[in-house]
Amino acid sequence: MQAFIELNQVKKQYQEKIAFQTEHLAIEQKQVCAIVGKNGSGKSTLLKLISGLLYPEAGRVTVAGVTTTAKDIKEKAKFVLESGRGYYDYLTARQNLDYFLQLNHTSSKKQAEELAALTDQFDFSEHWDKKVSDLSQGNRQKLSLIVTLLLHPQVLCLDEPTNGLDIQSKDRLIACLKGFVEKEKMTILFTTHDLYFTEKMADRLFLIHEGQVALDADPGHLLAQADKVAYQLILSQAAYAKNKDQIKGEVTVQDTRVYVTTKSEAEKDWLLKTGEVLEFETKLMTMEEVLNEVLTHVG
Repeated sequence: MQAFIELNQVKKQYQEKIAFQTEHLAIEQKQVCAIVGKNGSGKSTLLKLISGLLYPEAGRVTVAGVTTTAKDIKEKAKFVLESGRGYYDYLTARQNLDYFLQLNHTSSKKQAEELAALTDQFDFSEHWDKKVSDLSQGNRQKLSLIVTLLLHPQVLCLDEPTNGLDIQSKDRLIACLKGFVEKEKMTILFTTHDLYFTEKMADRLFLIHEGQVALDADPGHLLAQADKVAYQLILSQAAYAKNKDQIKGEVTVQDTRVYVTTKSEAEKDWLLKTGEVLEFETKLMTMEEVLNEVLTHVG
């Protein structure tokens, strides 16, 4: 039985450089997939291949049984650009909404009830009459999401969807997208560097490295293997010299201060109890740091 999204013998390249390639990749309906990796690794290329914005030089990509070279793909899969790009800066948010809905053979009047619900869900009501050029990065992102969700794609491809969003807006986005997955069996793929969003949203994770899927895993199981928090403590050189034989964390010396970074809560607590810590900060590790740690364990 054919998977909902399937890539077979696919290769996409620019001149001599391979942007993405895979022998076979299958994604089922209602899956929510995080696509992570370094900048330039091929993450966005994979999304554009699935949404029909790019055609492969070799192989075949299908969505719900339709090849991505067919006209029908534009109705089945939608791609949302990073940071709400692709809208007309000199028009208001409402004018952009009306224009793009008309391009897709619908209107805000036909979808007034759903538009009102999405406006409320994304806390966007005060921004409709502002020019897009005056919107923050986060509000441009919200506009993109509202417009796209009103079109009800079967596959939603998001490029860094949480850029510019605060934690409250991320939680609203998570709740909204999960609702579409359950009610409409929507399949969602998103590129991200956002550890919080990945943990809350994704049920599958692809690590892309040099244009290939290097890892295909359950993010809950995968990320549970790594520490996600690090502690940074600053000591004077005298305090460090006194305690250095017992310090196991990573040490960096800058001028008269010594920076100790540790993932050990016990070591953090011990240093704080010495009373010689000048400053202390809890830092959430980046997606790249977490994955590097995980891959070290896996490898």
